[in-house]
Amino acid sequence: MGKQRLEFDDGRTTKFWEISLSGTEHTVRFGRIGTQGQIRTKSFATAKAAENDAFKRIAEKHKKGYIQVFDESESPARHKIPTSIKYRSNATLGTDSVSDAWSRIEAWLEEHLPVSKKGLQRPAKVREIKAVEEAIGLRLPEDFKESYRRHDGQDEMIGDGIIFGLPLATLELAKGLWESNARYEKSKKRKHNFDDQATCFPVDYVQPVYASRSWLPISHDGSGNTIAIDLDPGDLGVAGQVIVCDRNGFHPVLALSWSQFLADIAAELERGNWRLRGLGGAVEFSLGSPRNAHFHDVGADWSRRKLGLRKLDKENESIWKQRSFAR
Repeated sequence: MGKQRLEFDDGRTTKFWEISLSGTEHTVRFGRIGTQGQIRTKSFATAKAAENDAFKRIAEKHKKGYIQVFDESESPARHKIPTSIKYRSNATLGTDSVSDAWSRIEAWLEEHLPVSKKGLQRPAKVREIKAVEEAIGLRLPEDFKESYRRHDGQDEMIGDGIIFGLPLATLELAKGLWESNARYEKSKKRKHNFDDQATCFPVDYVQPVYASRSWLPISHDGSGNTIAIDLDPGDLGVAGQVIVCDRNGFHPVLALSWSQFLADIAAELERGNWRLRGLGGAVEFSLGSPRNAHFHDVGADWSRRKLGLRKLDKENESIWKQRSFAR
């Protein structure tokens, strides 16, 4: 872990806090922005103990409202960003390993976003997974359960979201987001029915509804958009596929399974399709190409390339042209 700098600004006070590791010690510098601040060095029995305490202190600062930033001298190393999302050569189900995908993602986080790696939660217990299945009345895919037995989402207060800036929800949060879908299904029978706004890509992969009890959200952006596991797909879809639930009713399929989605994230990270921007402000982790795109906005582009859809029929071509961010 290199030097980490966090800043706090509540409109009245502006403060900074930095921590750096050196063997079995960590050094903290803190104070008002514009001053040299104070320096405190603490020693530990081992280097691992020093690192663990450093991450603990960083997490505490995040919870107090501090935001991670880079100095100019500490800005992320520049790297060559691909010009587009890569086409997947094999979209066959069952060919991707959850364990391998997580190991690759964790390795990338360790090098580039160590604080976010520290924010990954403990494994979910079997009984916790069963409790979610009982609550939603549906069986979760095995690869999804395997994934959550490795990490029960992430602590949103520690680092950036691992899905190109979007957080991976804990099971508790996922259940809460699912309850919003359930409320919509109940209310649409009486008043608010937006199903006529629903479209998907590719066509007929997702049920033509605005929201569904059969979708378990596993990520969100805080503005009504989520990524979900679809447990009751359309005629051409696959149970367990991963979809975007856009608040405007657009539902592109990101992957045919959770294991595929994790593997695709790992592949894009490894090929350099990411950006870390933090010069003079908060760190922002995002997809590298298309440039300046919110991950939800590239759903059609990600879908086409990760489902290997090089050729489209007329109907899908029309939707893709309307929804593509990269065009």
